[in-house]
Amino acid sequence: MSLLSNRLINWGMTKPRLVNSVHSLVDFIPPLRLAIERRVSTVMDENNKANEAGNSITHTKEDSTAALRDTTLTPFGKRIYAKLNAGIEINNKGSL
Repeated sequence: MSLLSNRLINWGMTKPRLVNSVHSLVDFIPPLRLAIERRVSTVMDENNKANEAGNSITHTKEDSTAALRDTTLTPFGKRIYAKLNAGIEINNKGSL
């Protein structure tokens, strides 16, 4: 299907209020509801396949650190980055 409609569905699925509103409107029209459900499930399947393909690529910590060094972070971004690294280290120590 169209890339634009896929992106629109992905955007809409991140908006719980919109999803609830659409459900309340189309629940009374079963053929339309089924068509929307089929279309959304197709997009979600495509997303899952793309995520599975993306997960097969391995990234090292050095890759992400180098990429982050290449970008300039704001002070707020640097604090978030430091907190994330601290959390990851704590998580790694707990899983060993």
